[in-house]
Amino acid sequence: MIKITKPKIEDVKGIANVTVKTWQHAYRGLINEDYLKNLSIKKRTDSFKKQLSSDSSDFICFIAKKNDKIVGLIWGGKNREQNSKYDAEIYGYYILPKYHGKGIGRKLFSAFAAEALKLGMKNMSLWWLHGNDTAKIYVHFGGKYIKSKMVEIPKNSGQEYQEDMYAFAQLKRLVKI
Repeated sequence: MIKITKPKIEDVKGIANVTVKTWQHAYRGLINEDYLKNLSIKKRTDSFKKQLSSDSSDFICFIAKKNDKIVGLIWGGKNREQNSKYDAEIYGYYILPKYHGKGIGRKLFSAFAAEALKLGMKNMSLWWLHGNDTAKIYVHFGGKYIKSKMVEIPKNSGQEYQEDMYAFAQLKRLVKI
């Protein structure tokens, strides 16, 4: 059985593991292989520890656990783009490949939307690396393609990739998807 819950500080290593493993799987062939091979669970652990320890009132994070093992996560909060017409933004949304197609993504998405609504947010956006086949789930959930931009991965590397923005006009529709 899958349990959706807010993470605790002791979950950071599992969160980092899911993030790194999912990046290595989802972005293989899309971004620099050396970069993917060198992703660090330790660095991601430190980053998540800092984020979970912050007192940010608009930070939203949920994890999916199966038998006490983290198999997926979603996190975000207030939209980072200045003058965006979307209140919330999903910063990251990852599920281990072995658990795709089991309804975990839907549960995480719904939990995120419900929490964003509680914080007074009404709509949201997210950015997804162009070419990542799993982006079709956003269309399935009702997301609309809005625009694209080029980003450097990693920052200051000179290696640019296209990200596509998907948006959801009404969070309340996502609460029970």
